Amino acid sequence: MATKVLIVNVDDLDGTESAEPGIIQTITFGLDGASFEIDLTGENEAELRTLLAPYVAAGRKAQGEAGRPAQRSAARSGITLDTKTVRAWARENGYEVNDRGRIPVEIQEAYRQAVMNGSTVTTPATPATISQSDVIESEEEAAKHYEELPVPKGREKNWHKREGSGCERTARIEEMTLLERVHTLTDFNLNVLGQMAGDRPTGKGGKIKGLGTSGTRLRNFEFIDDDHEITAFGRYAYAVRG
Repeated sequence: MATKVLIVNVDDLDGTESAEPGIIQTITFGLDGASFEIDLTGENEAELRTLLAPYVAAGRKAQGEAGRPAQRSAARSGITLDTKTVRAWARENGYEVNDRGRIPVEIQEAYRQAVMNGSTVTTPATPATISQSDVIESEEEAAKHYEELPVPKGREKNWHKREGSGCERTARIEEMTLLERVHTLTDFNLNVLGQMAGDRPTGKGGKIKGLGTSGTRLRNFEFIDDDHEITAFGRYAYAVRG
């Protein structure tokens, strides 16, 4: 008799179980010189990354040599970094930089130095807000605002199998039309997009309320990018549904 083994992964934080590959991932992080691993669903992973993001952005990447303390970078100028602006500047000045993930420290410092020296920095245009009264709800119009995003690092193998959550859980996002994606948005999702679009009040300090819960879902549907910024498609979806 043949035996079939079913491997079930369990989220260490909330106990969610899943046998589907890619739903629960092992995340590694470090603190006080020790490395830790935790198995999390996409939503809990996104919440962890959101909580750690300000500390990672303000921190310095440690040197890989044992016993050698990380060198402090030059004194910060106090210039606030906008990731899209920095990436655009880096490419214009011959640096290689990925579309997602943390921007290397040397590029950040070079950008700060350029700003301090008075170099002209062109800020990428922010997609204009779409008026709800003028928005056209059609597949053709949605396609004008949609641009496929790069596959998130580590999800290449199963990205085409990704699903939404809720009533359409069994439907693969890749098989949906653009308008079908738009109409999967819940009121909670719309509130998050509305804050990103500047149409609804944010939390204290400009924090996007609900992003930790909805971030992975909105990214799967490509309403937001890997930097948690609303896409042109996300603005269109909000205009249709918001």
